[in-house]
Amino acid sequence: SGEGLEHLHDKLAHLVREVGIALPRSRFRPHVTLARFAKDMGARDQTRLGEFLALNALVRLPRARADTVTLYRSHLREDGPIYEALAEAELSG
Repeated sequence: SGEGLEHLHDKLAHLVREVGIALPRSRFRPHVTLARFAKDMGARDQTRLGEFLALNALVRLPRARADTVTLYRSHLREDGPIYEALAEAELSG
C-alpha cells in the first residue's frame, strides 16, 4: 500500500542519513517500477502496448511479501539502463 511504502521510505531515509549519506529533501511519491520503455518506441509498439494494457487493466495479482529491500543505482545508457546493487537489507515484520 502507499502507506506501507511511505513508512519504508521514511525508515530507510533515516537509516541512510544516520550513516552520513546526504539525501535531498523531496516529496516521496510511493511507487514500484514494473517496466521501462525506450523513449523512441515506434508507433506500432505503442499501439500494441496500449492494446495489451486495455485487455489486462482489470487483472488482479495476488499479494506478495518482500523479505529484503535492495538499493540500486541506475546507470542510464543509450541501449538501456544498467542497475548496480549498492546495498541490501532484510525486512522485519
